[in-house]
Amino acid sequence: MVWITSLGGLLEFYDFIIYALMAGYLSEQFFPGHDANTSLLATFATFSVGYFSRPLGGCNYSAPFI
Repeated sequence: MVWITSLGGLLEFYDFIIYALMAGYLSEQFFPGHDANTSLLATFATFSVGYFSRPLGGCNYSAPFI
């Protein structure tokens, strides 16, 4: 069980690293604008919404099973 839990954490960390490394490319494609820093900030803001909503979704979906 510990191995499976560690694997899940590893895959989540890998997902975060890939997104952070590709943030420069993603900001150019999805948030085009005159200021590159604003586009990059919008990319990381989008990432943070997903990051902070994961625990809320986990609590929400696991509540009926507790």
